[in-house]
Amino acid sequence: MQVVSRMNQAGFTVKPTDIFKHQTVAELAAYIEANGLYGTGEALGADEPFAGVAPLSPIQQWLFAKREIEYEMYLMPLILDIAKPVDAALMQQVLQEMVDHHDMLRATFDLDGEEITQTILAPEDVRVNLRTYDLSALSEAEAQAECVRIEAELKHGIHFANGLLMSTALLTFAEDRHRLIWVMHHLLDDLVSIRILGLDLIELYEKGAAGEAYRLPRRTTSYAKWVEQSAAFINSEHGQDVFEFWKPLLEQGGGMEVPYDNADGSNLIADHDMIQLQLDEATTSALLNELTEQHHTTIKEVMLAALLRAVSRWSQQERVVLEVEGHGRDALHDDYPVDVTRTVGWFTSIYPFFADIKAGQTAAETIKQVHDRVQALPHGGTSFAMLRYLSQDEQIQEWFAHYQKTEISYNFLGQIDNVAAASSDWSQGEQLVSNHSDESERPFKLMISGFIGAGKLLMTFDYSVHLHHKATIQRLVDLFHEEIELFVSTSKPELSAT
Repeated sequence: MQVVSRMNQAGFTVKPTDIFKHQTVAELAAYIEANGLYGTGEALGADEPFAGVAPLSPIQQWLFAKREIEYEMYLMPLILDIAKPVDAALMQQVLQEMVDHHDMLRATFDLDGEEITQTILAPEDVRVNLRTYDLSALSEAEAQAECVRIEAELKHGIHFANGLLMSTALLTFAEDRHRLIWVMHHLLDDLVSIRILGLDLIELYEKGAAGEAYRLPRRTTSYAKWVEQSAAFINSEHGQDVFEFWKPLLEQGGGMEVPYDNADGSNLIADHDMIQLQLDEATTSALLNELTEQHHTTIKEVMLAALLRAVSRWSQQERVVLEVEGHGRDALHDDYPVDVTRTVGWFTSIYPFFADIKAGQTAAETIKQVHDRVQALPHGGTSFAMLRYLSQDEQIQEWFAHYQKTEISYNFLGQIDNVAAASSDWSQGEQLVSNHSDESERPFKLMISGFIGAGKLLMTFDYSVHLHHKATIQRLVDLFHEEIELFVSTSKPELSAT
């Protein structure tokens, strides 16, 4: 996403899929030259900030369909630790410039009418209030307790009735030790946005501290425009093609049956526990490099294939359906151009992904099946939610009224690095307070996620203790680990994913 963003800022019109298909500089350059993908990138941006009423996106509608206690406290903050002296006035100036630049940071929501109204305020109508706290006179334990209290106060202070859904604080522990807490509601951002904001903030502050002039890169397509284009696309003739792809799954009524130890148990945030599996660097490297090269596939597809096989064995079902999360920033169609590589907002997509795991099926055959299905997904799965929440077709709405999702979600985040990795003085801070209310319902009954950090794969299996016994989930984790070991040990597969 970063590479695409920088190329588009330079005037080249490329999409994330172009990078995956043409993985060397020479191949990508030849593709750009052959298709004339240069000199047009800036047309997708906007010179002026967006202000006014904005339509709700699919993922925003998904959240608002939940209970108020669930969507009120649903946060996605940015926390940065700074190991150098900090000028609080400059930091406030930087935050103000970022709020002026990134439209969704100025979003408000009116819940009092018959329909929820999202309004993006004009930059001149929003003033950032950076709270400052001097904790330098406190002991380490006292400062830590105060840090928890302040973070909790900021997070619990986010309310729709208050207008803006963000707040900031700068904590000083010593002259060269500070923490910036920037709490935002998830309606405003996602993990890609957090990285954009972190990099922008550090760059702006460092340039300002050095007395150097710096302007943020040109705006990409606004979040509001992206939703408008998405709605126009899904209600065009192209939307019917998307529907035809998903229709067989909708005809089946949705997902798979999930085995429970107690199907009637509660599924609140307070009920959750987790089991984690971390692979060593050698195994992670084998998955990330040798195996993906051998099968001409991606690490995301390899991990999905291993999980599908494990869930099939665990549930004793051949047809496995998972609710997969994606970044949601996939290109739509040339007739509906957007560039959201640097757009702050919540783009996450959730879509069903199924595979048939037959008895005796080899690892290579599963990888090929997953690879082929991923490649066939319209718009990387993003258009499924557009179809569900933005389509005006009554027949399609009727299909979705009867759709039942699978209660197992999967989100593989790929390789994650620290948003502040480029600077030795900045690092990503640890969150000390939950981003959700304990009384909120968990979105799914079994939530599986993974990422690669510091060269090691970490998988998390998050479950409700009132639905599953720990031993039941441990069984699934062990089966997944077995599949990973099988994948790595298969040096020469019988079948390639080409």
